[in-house]
Amino acid sequence: MKRTFTGNFKIQIEGLIKEKQALGFLYIDNQNILANFDRFCIENYPNETTLTRDIGMHWAELRPSEHSATLTNCSDTNSEDRQGFLRVNSVR
Repeated sequence: MKRTFTGNFKIQIEGLIKEKQALGFLYIDNQNILANFDRFCIENYPNETTLTRDIGMHWAELRPSEHSATLTNCSDTNSEDRQGFLRVNSVR
């Protein structure tokens, strides 16, 4: 399923997906995470066109529905995915 991205980081998100797929990764499930990031930026930073440290730190925060103990015990949580996404994209 191809996702549609509409936020200010659309080009970067689509570029990341194409790059991962060109390297042989299916990168299907991760598109859901990127769609969540796209919505997050639209809702919280609608005018921002530069991925800043503040945006990255806000994105990586523990959500009300998450518990730190769960994040420690699970390797496939959204929080870890969010943090990995930020590391891969070298937030400055």
